[in-house]
Amino acid sequence: MATLYASGEFELDESGQPVRMLGTLQDISERRQVEQSLRRSEDLYRLVTGAVPALIAYVDSDYCYQFANRRFEEWTGQKRSHIYGRTVREVLGDAAYANLGVYIDKALSGEEVTFEAELPYGPTGRRHVQTTYVPHVGDEGEILGFFALVQDITEHKRVEEEQRVIGNRLQEKQKIESLGLLAGGIAHDFNNMLTGIMGNSGLVRMEMPAESPLVHYLDEIETTARNLSDFCKQMLAYSGMGRFVLQTLSLNTIIEDMMQMLQFSTSKKAVLTCDLSDDLPGVEGDASQMRQIIMNFTINASEAIGDKGGNVTLRTGTMQADRAYLNHSLLGTDLEPGDYVFIEVRDDGSGISEDVKARIFDPFYTTKFRGRGLGLAAVLGIVRGHKGALNVYSKVGKGTTLRALLPYARGQVTAAETAVRAMTGPETCSGTVLVVDDERTVRMVAERGLQSMGLTVVLAENGREGLARFSEQPDLFAAVVLDLTMPHIDGVEAYREIRKLKPTIPVLLMSGFNEQEAISQLTGEGVAGFLQKPFGIEELKETVRQLLTTPGQTKPR
Repeated sequence: MATLYASGEFELDESGQPVRMLGTLQDISERRQVEQSLRRSEDLYRLVTGAVPALIAYVDSDYCYQFANRRFEEWTGQKRSHIYGRTVREVLGDAAYANLGVYIDKALSGEEVTFEAELPYGPTGRRHVQTTYVPHVGDEGEILGFFALVQDITEHKRVEEEQRVIGNRLQEKQKIESLGLLAGGIAHDFNNMLTGIMGNSGLVRMEMPAESPLVHYLDEIETTARNLSDFCKQMLAYSGMGRFVLQTLSLNTIIEDMMQMLQFSTSKKAVLTCDLSDDLPGVEGDASQMRQIIMNFTINASEAIGDKGGNVTLRTGTMQADRAYLNHSLLGTDLEPGDYVFIEVRDDGSGISEDVKARIFDPFYTTKFRGRGLGLAAVLGIVRGHKGALNVYSKVGKGTTLRALLPYARGQVTAAETAVRAMTGPETCSGTVLVVDDERTVRMVAERGLQSMGLTVVLAENGREGLARFSEQPDLFAAVVLDLTMPHIDGVEAYREIRKLKPTIPVLLMSGFNEQEAISQLTGEGVAGFLQKPFGIEELKETVRQLLTTPGQTKPR
């Protein structure tokens, strides 16, 4: 049906009444359809711009808003009627315009731009946004204004930052693990060589008169070997494979026992104080390793104080570490949220920058003129080995705080063991001992040392040969001395096969790694004894003597 539109005028009779109409009649159906289509387009336009989860606006060439959608209104907290006709600077403020002005100028020069910025949100908030400005070009090529599309990416930036932190921690963890494997492998090989040096020195001492002037040189050799052994212990500590004697310890007691030594080790310009928490729960750990953490933290703080003087505070306490805290801690990503004991040392020295902070636990890294050992790198390994985490808080010019988190212990606190094994038992023994080690020097030292006790020694240079010799005559052997790291058949497999052939045979295991690391696969399998390399000839002899002369002993120490 057509829609008609009439226009014109009426012809009147003498009395003024209309007789007929003079004019035109037009078909306006098409115009009505266009108008309805425009209204539908406008409704759809409002629907789309209002529903899209982004800010949409149009700014003219005078920098004034001519359009803004509902989201824009919500973002600024201003009514659109108040926004229209006002400039970007007036609506968003000077601070925001300082970030946007350069991009607006580019858009009004005809360049499409996309950028990220931080904009005010509501009366007090701020949000991260990604913005695109698209120029509006007229028929003659003139720039009439630009369209703005603004997307809120605050949540995306937060997730991205969390992923970056986790990625950095993962990378740091992989670096630590790689360096730890390298350090552990080097220390293991060094310990094998040091066993030969210390063992041969002990053999020479056995043959040399006590009054010989050459004894002095043996003393020097053994002192140097012990110093190298201490360095290997640091490397093993960094690798997380240091020798642990696990006990339930009180950190407060350890600190109190160390105070005199700590005072002696710190700068005379530093004032050392303690703030120890009452009723501090125990931690399961190795006392000597805990002392190393405390000493390294304190010396580091003392050196930060330097000659200017200042305070060093040693503090203990407990804290509840949540997932976010652990994720931002060194070594913390693999730990479970919960309660931890902490030990921290705070100084008011010069502080450290972010780039130095990222490297202070690297082996041999130092801000001094030269490195002096593993230092804080060893601390990292110790804390890793004790299933803990580390945190560093520092600001240049304001000082530094180093904090180690350690899990609660389950048992009662015990006194730290410091006793050294006493030399007991008869001077000589009888029987045949099988020594299995892939290092020729270690085999030679063990052979001569055990022969000096009156024992017969059979040697094997790897696990396969050792197992073959033992299986020939199991009843011949009174004991086995077995290295754990060997080619062909390793010590763990050889041990199990030997015990199958003769379940009662005492087996002394040797390794350059710590006992927990070395024999973790043999827990509960009746290991008779363990020697960590390097060891002296007398330590070997005494351990074997106890194996052969102590009835029923399954693990002499």
